[in-house]
Amino acid sequence: MSELNGLLQSVLNEDTIAQIGGQLGVDANQATQAINLALPTLLGALSKNAQSEQGAESLSNALNKDHDGSILDMLPQFLGNASQGPGAAILGHILGGKQQQVQQQIGQHTGMNPQAVGQLLITLAPIIMGALGRQQRQQNTGGNLGNLIQILGGAQQQHQQQQSNNPFMQILGRVLDKDGDGSMQDDAMNMGAKILGNLFKK
Repeated sequence: MSELNGLLQSVLNEDTIAQIGGQLGVDANQATQAINLALPTLLGALSKNAQSEQGAESLSNALNKDHDGSILDMLPQFLGNASQGPGAAILGHILGGKQQQVQQQIGQHTGMNPQAVGQLLITLAPIIMGALGRQQRQQNTGGNLGNLIQILGGAQQQHQQQQSNNPFMQILGRVLDKDGDGSMQDDAMNMGAKILGNLFKK
């Protein structure tokens, strides 16, 4: 397992998922199902954005300035007030105008209100950024765009053969494929596959 996915696995445990579900007004199983879809989608969107030099530089700057990983040490406090955190701004950068479509798709598949899905995305985005920031600091790769891309791409490559042929993830991939080249579909399907397969399995 890549260090990034290992770190996410350690923080997105049963207790964390239960707290997230409580904040959203859904049970743990429904929260788990939504996270199963939201997490690789957000990771894939980050990977897509980081494929350009400008996108990778913007991501690296954000990690160096605002996301040192300390959020992972205070998750209960953050989850109690996630709507006031940086999640909405992060989503604006990585999903842009596709956010509503992502919320609708996940909502239709899980039975959750799209607004609740939106709050879930707002909650998960800073956690993912915190995990990236912590790994970047642990590896002393701040400012090294190549290493940052490698962190994201490593998770994708590691799980490429493990991702099952999930038609719903293909739909999300097409929604997020900004330039129509199909690469977003690969990112969304491949990244976070180990987490999809094992972390949230009940």
